[in-house]
Amino acid sequence: MAGEAHGSFAIRTEGDIVIVTLRGAWNLEGAMTYFQELEKVVEAYQKRPWCRVVDYTDYDLHTPEVTAAQPKLSLWCQLQGCVEQVYVGCNKVDRKALDFSYKDSGMTYVACETVDDAVRYCRCVLTGSPPPAGLNFILAGDTAGLQGAS
Repeated sequence: MAGEAHGSFAIRTEGDIVIVTLRGAWNLEGAMTYFQELEKVVEAYQKRPWCRVVDYTDYDLHTPEVTAAQPKLSLWCQLQGCVEQVYVGCNKVDRKALDFSYKDSGMTYVACETVDDAVRYCRCVLTGSPPPAGLNFILAGDTAGLQGAS
């Protein structure tokens, strides 16, 4: 018998951008519930290009099983047409976990300070435009990180 799901989330879209807010401490059951809902949303894109923004601002921790499942989610997103995954509110521990998740996926990720910045970045990616000079973001593996990030 499966355990009770821990962790909560909200999913919304802005055009070809999926914006996810994660909250609390997560176990595998919570992650699977999130994945099932994400599948429903992403199905509508029919593998055309889209971006995923994940807000970690109120995210706490997750179990080792969730860490092990993250690379599969990253790869699944890529196979469904996701061209960029942007994370908001990441601390150094979050970024290390993301580096692990992405290291063998063939895909990178970006971190931004705010959801608005992440959405602006995604719009640039989707239109093939360069990010504006004032947009603060980091690419995967940047150990210097964002200003003020810890």
